[in-house]
Amino acid sequence: MRWALLLALVSTSALASRADRLSVSPRLDRRDRLGASSAVSPILLALSLLPPDSECSGTTPVGVTFSRSSVATCIDSTGKAFALAANQARVTSKGLLVEGATTNALLRTRATSTPPWTCPTCGAATLGMDELTSVPRIAVGTASQGITPATGARIASVYVRNVAGLGCSVSLSADATTTGPVAVSNFGDWSRVVLPYTSDADVTIALAVSGTGCSVAADYWQDEAGSIATSPVVSAGTSATRAGEVAYVPRGAQSVSEGCAAIDMTPAGWSGNRNTYVVVGESLPGATNLLYSTTGAVIASVGAAGSGPAALAGSHSSGVTQRFRSAYSASDSSIVVCAGASCSSPAAFATFADFGARLSIGARNTSADHVLGHLSNLVLGNAPGACQ
Repeated sequence: MRWALLLALVSTSALASRADRLSVSPRLDRRDRLGASSAVSPILLALSLLPPDSECSGTTPVGVTFSRSSVATCIDSTGKAFALAANQARVTSKGLLVEGATTNALLRTRATSTPPWTCPTCGAATLGMDELTSVPRIAVGTASQGITPATGARIASVYVRNVAGLGCSVSLSADATTTGPVAVSNFGDWSRVVLPYTSDADVTIALAVSGTGCSVAADYWQDEAGSIATSPVVSAGTSATRAGEVAYVPRGAQSVSEGCAAIDMTPAGWSGNRNTYVVVGESLPGATNLLYSTTGAVIASVGAAGSGPAALAGSHSSGVTQRFRSAYSASDSSIVVCAGASCSSPAAFATFADFGARLSIGARNTSADHVLGHLSNLVLGNAPGACQ
């Protein structure tokens, strides 16, 4: 009887010890992940902007408020396309995609064999990138459509896939401007052909297919203003517009005198530099910026009223994730900004103006300067070194 009682006491103690470990370790793990070195974490907000369930499901990451007043196309890591309804977030393994508004001037962008397209060699249909919609195959020859876009810088694009023949190539053109031959050799894989050009307001967009016995499927044709081919905008009998996207997070108790911000950003289909606000103060232009990327040689800067005292030269690379981080301290009278492992020299700093109740991510405001890329891990802190 005494042995049974002793065994019961030992077993109860072991279970209690195991329960203590189970209840404590998740909190310790979380503190370790956030980089806190004390019981009180300087981290105010640490969010993963990766898929909360599955890619292109439309689910917004926890902690983010997201809106878009139109449908949009999401392409997952396998290259499959999904049509998402208004206010459904486009999240893949690269993060949350945030884009500004754009209008596709081409018509019937998934029906190349239908007027106003001219396509004498269009033939049997095959499944498009969504694996649901039939799109025509273009045999050796040319498919074209005339449009009347506004003058200035534009970019044409189309997704293509080789479905027959060897040594196949395509050339995308806008009047006299052309990509030249682009090899299309991977059966089953879709690739995007893009062509920047200058519009004279009367343009013919064409795709020429060449090669012995070649047949190429074409999907998601697009012609839009600017120099970056954004995600597909599907049109039917009239031009179509994708609305701008707005995503924001609560600021919490972010200090205006000491703190940090960091976010990972992957450019979607572009390289170099452009006007890209990554983490900024809410409200109108002139609001305080925690962290943003801008044009010219400067890729990251921090400051108030739209211009920052700390700046860093560098560049973005298409599809390459780069971490942007700012750290500021009024007590040290310094502010620095980092892109990857490179950081600016400390600059003088007093305090920010009031940040407001929330922080937009991906856009300076609701109408302009969108990031055109994927945002992943976001951290806001009340200590300069908390956002590594």
